[in-house]
Amino acid sequence: MRSECAKPSRRRTKPELRHLAVVSRCFAPLLVAGRKQIESRLLQTRKPPLGCVQQGDGIGFKISGGEMIGVWRATWVREYHDLRPTDVDALRREFNRWICAPASYWRERRRSRYAVLIGIEPANLSRARITPPRLFGTAWVHMLGGSLKRAASRQP
Repeated sequence: MRSECAKPSRRRTKPELRHLAVVSRCFAPLLVAGRKQIESRLLQTRKPPLGCVQQGDGIGFKISGGEMIGVWRATWVREYHDLRPTDVDALRREFNRWICAPASYWRERRRSRYAVLIGIEPANLSRARITPPRLFGTAWVHMLGGSLKRAASRQP
């Protein structure tokens, strides 16, 4: 397992909304209560959020098939490459306390080759201003220069 910290850019004190993450309804109360402190995406292929998220980025969270929950700020980002099932197991043991994912999440993603872990904290951005586009099954949207770059990844 090869781990890389995303390149630190100039730290953004006021986060800009740069990403939209779709999550399962079961994660909404955990996010709002502050129990879920790490957003995780385990991937089979190289696609966003891999290589897209930087410390300080704003991430809007939306319930799958539902409404916006709010905006969180990325406090740190770690990317993992060339994963094996034992590496995914190690990530679960080390980080699941803050990811708050059920055992089925880890079982379904055990053969992932890439992982992105993002430390998150609530941001002071109004969710009322955010109208997410229709995503058609996309679980992560990277907003680049005002345009949307969709990434179909499994929802946690």
